[in-house]
Amino acid sequence: FAYYNTNSFDQILEIKTTTASGYNSQLINAGKINNHGIEIQLDGNPIQTEDFRWNVAVNYSKNISKVDVLDYDKQIQNYTIGSSGGVDVLASVGQAYGALYGTAYQRDTNGNIVVGANGLPKADPTKRVLGHYTPDYLAGVTNTLTYKNLQLSFLIDASVGGEIFSGTNRTGTYTGVLAQTLPGRDAANGGLSYYTSGTTKVLVPAGGAPAGSTVYDDGMIFKGVYADGTPNTSVLSAQEYYKASYNISEAYIYSSTFVKLREIKLAYNFNKSFARRLGLDGASLTAVGRNLLFIYKDAPNIDPETAFNTGNAQGLESLALPTTRNFSLSLNVKF
Repeated sequence: FAYYNTNSFDQILEIKTTTASGYNSQLINAGKINNHGIEIQLDGNPIQTEDFRWNVAVNYSKNISKVDVLDYDKQIQNYTIGSSGGVDVLASVGQAYGALYGTAYQRDTNGNIVVGANGLPKADPTKRVLGHYTPDYLAGVTNTLTYKNLQLSFLIDASVGGEIFSGTNRTGTYTGVLAQTLPGRDAANGGLSYYTSGTTKVLVPAGGAPAGSTVYDDGMIFKGVYADGTPNTSVLSAQEYYKASYNISEAYIYSSTFVKLREIKLAYNFNKSFARRLGLDGASLTAVGRNLLFIYKDAPNIDPETAFNTGNAQGLESLALPTTRNFSLSLNVKF
């Protein structure tokens, strides 16, 4: 068990300056960020016999961060660490490090999304904090089963809490290439039938559309309310529906929580007598698979670990390549 409480001082910050000075920006040493948390490791053998042993190793860590000061004159309250797709990663005084700051849906006092007269969702004119990329805690469990010369181990780890902005889901929804954009595209996928009257889309009544009208079956209604609080009834085409939230960052903020089968390892240690016949002191054969599968995750279509920045500006994902599984087979010999 370990507890820590550390303060980081005088980070290097780039701040904007008036161009009248002849420079666009300057570097300063400033800031104070506090990190405190705990780390716990447990190890034990639930079963152990002459030929068989089951070992379990558990680890848990939790970190809490807070930006206390950005500059000692207290002129800077927010500092942008990185940006993508209209979302900024901020260090903000008084908040946890790594806030995701962007455009949110406009909502009424009951939390309902507000739409315009055209049925499209409205963006809140004031940007806001949409989450933080830092997880609530990390945990992992390694099970190792040993039977005589054969050993099997597997590692399951988890990152719980935190948020991520997904540019992949944003672009894929807008362009209609993701499976999640299938609902509403036609009647078979739940699309509503409508015809147009001028610029208005009208649901086809039980008696049918007026003679000569073209009927479409890709109608959808965005879940929300008008400014007066009445439910939205305006019909959108599927294309309009899926493009409606492109510039609203909140629509593409997801929980970063995941549980992974991180590694499986199978090893066989050859008998020393057999190794000696080959002129060796020892030999072992090991097969390993890593990054094998998600047991659980919240963010669709992406690996939450694939933020395009592994430095301070994490929490932003943009058209990242899929992560790969890795397999290896090794023979270890001792002379």
